[in-house]
Amino acid sequence: MEGTVEAVPFMLLACTLFAIARPGALYLQGGGATSTELAKRFIADCKSGTIVVLGQTHKDPKDAKASVEFLKAQGATSVRLEDGDGFIPESLGELGEHLDEAAGIWIPGGDQNLFMKRFGKEWLRETFSALLKRGVNFFGTSAGAMIMSNPMICRNGKEPGTAEVGDGIGLTKILIDTHYKARNRQDRLRDALRQTKGTLAIGLDEKEWIILRDGTIEAFSGKPDKIGFPPGL
Repeated sequence: MEGTVEAVPFMLLACTLFAIARPGALYLQGGGATSTELAKRFIADCKSGTIVVLGQTHKDPKDAKASVEFLKAQGATSVRLEDGDGFIPESLGELGEHLDEAAGIWIPGGDQNLFMKRFGKEWLRETFSALLKRGVNFFGTSAGAMIMSNPMICRNGKEPGTAEVGDGIGLTKILIDTHYKARNRQDRLRDALRQTKGTLAIGLDEKEWIILRDGTIEAFSGKPDKIGFPPGL
């Protein structure tokens, strides 16, 4: 009997520690109309916690209020828009405190390079990696999905079928490209993978999506193109 009594608290403690240690997931879509199924999965994974929309992929971050309205329409009960367009160390510190209270972070499409420039790669990598590790979920579509990797695809290269790569957030080692078939980016993704000497890349067409956790695909929709380097991996 004593062994049984002792085992129960131990099992409860183990379950609690597992729940605390479970990292967040990346909900990534290839652009196009945002999938309501993916949004609902993201909202459910955030467990009624606050979702913060970062509109800094837009020239005017206030334009991301459409994401707030969309999330509320899908059942999110607590959504906050961060619409600042210029940050100094003091304001980044305040933003970091706000994000510490979040269960999910939503990054819409737009310009991934503008997003990186506004926040800076050091702050983004340190802050976002810590949030993901403690269980915060991230949603990104189009530019918001591409920005999750490091390096990331910045734009088309000078020659057709090539890419310019640069610094991304680095929440995954998997290189992400979006609007994949709609904009004929197959060669671009392969060129980016060769440049970065990465081992895996995923091309997401419009409305296609994947859910990544700890580098593993938990779920997907459509036919994402998964390629390795060297070719055939």
